[in-house]
Amino acid sequence: VERARAECRPAQWITSLGHDPDLREAVVTEAVRSGRLALTHAQAIVPALAAPVDSFDAKVAESNLARLRALVGGIPSAREKLDRIRAAHAARDAAATADAKDLAAARVAEYLTAHA
Repeated sequence: VERARAECRPAQWITSLGHDPDLREAVVTEAVRSGRLALTHAQAIVPALAAPVDSFDAKVAESNLARLRALVGGIPSAREKLDRIRAAHAARDAAATADAKDLAAARVAEYLTAHA
C-alpha cells in the first residue's frame, strides 16, 4: 500500500458478495457509478445488470446505453485522478519549500543581527 501510494497508483477495488443478496445489486451499481468497478465485472457479479442475450431490442439498448452514460459521465478517469493527486502533492511541496525558505531567511537575519 505504501509503495502504491508513493507511486500515486489508484486503488484496485475487489468485490465481495456479502451476505445480503438484496443489497448486493445496489452496492455493485454504486461501485460502477463511482468508477470502482467495471460494468463487465459488475454484470458477472449481478446478472440482473446484464441484458438478456436472446431478447435484443435496439431501442432498449440505446436507452440503457444513454442511462449508463449519464450514470458514469461525471466519473473522472484514473489519469485525471492521478493528475489531481500529483497537482495537490506539488502544491503541498511548494508550500513546504516556501515555508522552509522563509524560516531559513529569518534565522539568517537573526544571526546577522546578533553578530553584527
